[in-house]
Amino acid sequence: MERSGGHVTRRGLYSLLVIGVILAALMGTAALLAGCRPAQSAAPPSALEPYRPLLNTWEPEEVRYWEGLPRYTITATLNTAERTLQGKMHLRFTNREQSPIYELYLRLYPNLPQYGGELRVSGVWSAGSPLPFEYDRADTALKIPCTPPIQPGQWAELDAAFTLSWPAVDEGWVLFGESAGFLSLPYFYPTLAVHNGQGWHLDIPPAFADAGFSEAAFYDVWLTLPTSFTLAGTGMQVEEQLQESGVKQVHWRAGPVRDFVILGHARYQELVREACGARIHSFFLPEDRAAGQAALDYAASALCVYSDAYGPYPFTVMTVAEAPLTFHGMEFSGLNLLGMDTYRSHRDELRYLTIHEVAHQWWYAQVGNDPYNCAWLDEGLAEYSSYTYYARVYGREEAERLRTLRWEGPYAYARSQGQDKVLAQPADQFVSQRLYESMVYAKAALFFDALRRAVGDDVYYAILQAYVRQYRFRIAAPADFFQVAGEVSRRDLTPLIQQWVLTAEGAAP
Repeated sequence: MERSGGHVTRRGLYSLLVIGVILAALMGTAALLAGCRPAQSAAPPSALEPYRPLLNTWEPEEVRYWEGLPRYTITATLNTAERTLQGKMHLRFTNREQSPIYELYLRLYPNLPQYGGELRVSGVWSAGSPLPFEYDRADTALKIPCTPPIQPGQWAELDAAFTLSWPAVDEGWVLFGESAGFLSLPYFYPTLAVHNGQGWHLDIPPAFADAGFSEAAFYDVWLTLPTSFTLAGTGMQVEEQLQESGVKQVHWRAGPVRDFVILGHARYQELVREACGARIHSFFLPEDRAAGQAALDYAASALCVYSDAYGPYPFTVMTVAEAPLTFHGMEFSGLNLLGMDTYRSHRDELRYLTIHEVAHQWWYAQVGNDPYNCAWLDEGLAEYSSYTYYARVYGREEAERLRTLRWEGPYAYARSQGQDKVLAQPADQFVSQRLYESMVYAKAALFFDALRRAVGDDVYYAILQAYVRQYRFRIAAPADFFQVAGEVSRRDLTPLIQQWVLTAEGAAP
């Protein structure tokens, strides 16, 4: 992510969320159970066939893993005049951990103070019967007890109905809400929280850090909205139907992706080009057409460079879109939001912003990690990917100049102020956006630079390719990256890791 610490206002709303879980037969036993109902293991591969046009890869081993990923089916109606959304959701998920799950958590990200929306629950059902539930974590999570628990390898299904409203903000950095005619609604639906051996991840991040943390999943989304409204959504639009006067329903499909985002504008225009196995879409306002073309070209170039360096881009589509993020950006799976100021007054920053966000299609969309506890991992990789891009497109001298100006300078200044920090700590420990960027972006990029210099270019890129292959559409921890790096390089990297990641002493740039 590239972003600012801009503030958005908060407005109240009433929401409805209904959740139901349906139990299927397990090993020939049919029983109706209360709570979160476990069922059989994952469905046959044919259930994923509708998603095949979205993917450039369809290896049997990968498909078997995908069968256990969550699946969302969402139908929603946008009321842009009232700034509300009414929706229903069906969620299927599998317990892929080694221990039973005794309760489920759904994240309600619009309730975060920095987003200014709200998501409320009025009832939880299972097979038509009400179930207990409660809010948690300052209303950013919904807890649903599972009685009996969901055993390892079992799956369950949930149905939900929900209502969302969002703020209107005149100016500034607006990731969630309406601004300057844009509608940006990430996390507009209840999102299954991440569960692993450490339990449920329910952290509340500071406003300057990324919030969303979720498993890769498959999505089928039907949206009803005004015909005048153009969407730059996640994945691929597969159908559009005109309904009553002024209303249309669009069907989008995506997966495996970590989120589904509604992003739109009544005046969006679109340019499209093919590059390295993907169809790239660029959405922009009419007056910004030249910048929209430039963003498209930068994205295509970056996609090809990174595909060569890290492994092929796995999807058949990717989108870049002008958004109300000032001169900053934000990454989502297959969707790169670029601040409208970089299409105008900050046009000289459009190239860097685009290649940074496209790098997140490897370091976030493909290989996920916890953005609260180890933000440096994907942000550092995305930042340092620009060195790869510059070296391969403009030459090593330009890449070294980038290193000096973008990372060495900010990190050296932080150290001179006694503000060098350990990278391996939660995001809110960095106190401010400036310090967060100096560490999570600059210092982390310098760690990857030090790693490349220590092992050499060939081994460095072999490490990253192995990391992507092993953790594509999974969630990795720093220890996972360190293990891959050590195995591929056949070197003891402990001193380097200790120096750059685990201590605040650092190494002089």
